[in-house]
Amino acid sequence: MNSILPTLCDKLFDLEYLPLFKIMVCEFLASFDFAPRPTDQPRELDNPKEPWIEVSFRLAGGWHEMSLREFAVHGGHYMV
Repeated sequence: MNSILPTLCDKLFDLEYLPLFKIMVCEFLASFDFAPRPTDQPRELDNPKEPWIEVSFRLAGGWHEMSLREFAVHGGHYMV
């Protein structure tokens, strides 16, 4: 099932030939942090309004924090 809407990855790679692309990729890779959910933390206790933060990174000068699922959906790697 393909989506017509561009994903975050599509948008990022559309910038591939712009001078800021390398800077943005380096910023993202240098700041990316993955802290998986502890195995003793049941998913049933998750608050949908405040998901468990597993992924954090800096992109275009701003910090972003989200769950692994949100990261996968925004990156176009997982469909809801």
